[in-house]
Amino acid sequence: MLILILEGLLIGCLLGLTGAGGGILASALMASQNWSVALAAPVGLLAITIAASISVIQGLIKKNIRYKAAIWIALLSIPSAKYGIYLAHIVPPVWLTLIFSLVMLYVGGRIFFNRGDEQNDAHCLINTEMVILLETLKQR
Repeated sequence: MLILILEGLLIGCLLGLTGAGGGILASALMASQNWSVALAAPVGLLAITIAASISVIQGLIKKNIRYKAAIWIALLSIPSAKYGIYLAHIVPPVWLTLIFSLVMLYVGGRIFFNRGDEQNDAHCLINTEMVILLETLKQR
């Protein structure tokens, strides 16, 4: 139980620092507890759901949530999760672990090797001309 508590604290810090998802938690549980993907994935999803809820509240307070993107992702991912669960019961655990590991390596490689200039690679760039215009209008 102590290992799970320490993992939770460490992974919580990593999630806050990097914005990583439940895959990190699931892979940690698979490695440390010898859990299968089918057992670790729901735990990771529940933990991320709770952490995401807190982040949503913070985002609402700061007014920096991209509603359209969130709605589209939710509308498309929630129904398709049913098929992922169905496949998880059919595909042997060793293949699920291999596929999961390959996806994690792919994502990690993209993040590591595609590091760009943060200003030019930002998800949301600020239109400086619009900021100057708004500042000018405020002063009048």
